[in-house]
Amino acid sequence: DAPAHISVTGGGTRNRLLLDIKANVYGHALDVVSVDEATALGAALLGGVAAGLYADCRAAAAAVDYDVVRIAPEPAVAAWYARAFADVYRHLGVTLAPLHEAIHKLDSPP
Repeated sequence: DAPAHISVTGGGTRNRLLLDIKANVYGHALDVVSVDEATALGAALLGGVAAGLYADCRAAAAAVDYDVVRIAPEPAVAAWYARAFADVYRHLGVTLAPLHEAIHKLDSPP
């Protein structure tokens, strides 16, 4: 089953154009989590679970307050990317295989 949305964090979330492109390519909404150091926070929360401060991961996550901005795909643009994948990109591996083999067989330059 396809996800309803995809959560994203990190420095790449500062680039709105990239987020729009990703939402359209994936064909799913992106939930941008407003936590500057998400990896460190996640590690601290897991440590809290291990230390018994939280009953489980859901309880640890519920203890954190953060904003989420949803970036929805644009249906027409997402459909274009889906067609591009189906009609072009999906076939690239098979199409380029003979060229990859030829490159592999090349000798090293003198």
